[in-house]
Amino acid sequence: MKRIKILLSLFVMLGLAGCTDQKAKEPDQKPSVTKVHTKTLVSQSPSVTAREEIKKRKDVSNVKAVNTDKELLVALEIEQFDRLHIKKTVKEVKSKLKKTFPNHKIEVTADSKIFLELDKLQSKIEKNKLDTKSLKKEHNDLKKLMKEKA
Repeated sequence: MKRIKILLSLFVMLGLAGCTDQKAKEPDQKPSVTKVHTKTLVSQSPSVTAREEIKKRKDVSNVKAVNTDKELLVALEIEQFDRLHIKKTVKEVKSKLKKTFPNHKIEVTADSKIFLELDKLQSKIEKNKLDTKSLKKEHNDLKKLMKEKA
């Protein structure tokens, strides 16, 4: 009976000693962070500026734009009534963007498929899921698609 009490008290002491907070005894050490991979994307400020400028137009209901360092792709969603003047609207938007961004090659379209593809690409960029190489690849694929549609 005495042995059981001794063994039981020994297990309780070992259990309590094992549950102590070890972190309190260790000094505070900040972990060193090392960057292994960085995704450097091209600044999307030209496309943001282009979207803001185009949204001011009454005949355009929605805009998607993506840029690389030398090119800017823009897709317009035009109001139903104004679809009669699509070519005129695209031409006006393109000339305005050429004045605003003289160092970029501008491509503007009102095609709904390209609008959807640019929307997907734009959301990937906003979520930082693309690096520069894949951005340029998808950008070139969209340019080819735009030329096919034209």
